[in-house]
Amino acid sequence: GVFRALIVATGVKQLNQELSGQTFTEADYDNITDLATEDDVIEQLAASLAPSIYGYAWIKKALVLLLAGGRERTLQNGTHLRGDLNCLL
Repeated sequence: GVFRALIVATGVKQLNQELSGQTFTEADYDNITDLATEDDVIEQLAASLAPSIYGYAWIKKALVLLLAGGRERTLQNGTHLRGDLNCLL
């Protein structure tokens, strides 16, 4: 059967002073570049998002775009575009 996961936290504690960021290898960059050239990249990413949940293809595509975000820009007239994508389900 499927069980609902529940996490209850009463606080957050930093374990060390060093902040380790995500590191990508050259192979990771190559895989990302190869995936970006695919015609159905959105469909592939949406299918890999919560694969245990059947259906909801449009919602999954929207969430993939939300997770990817947009590009932050400042136009020549001074208008600032945040680049954040907003999603209301």
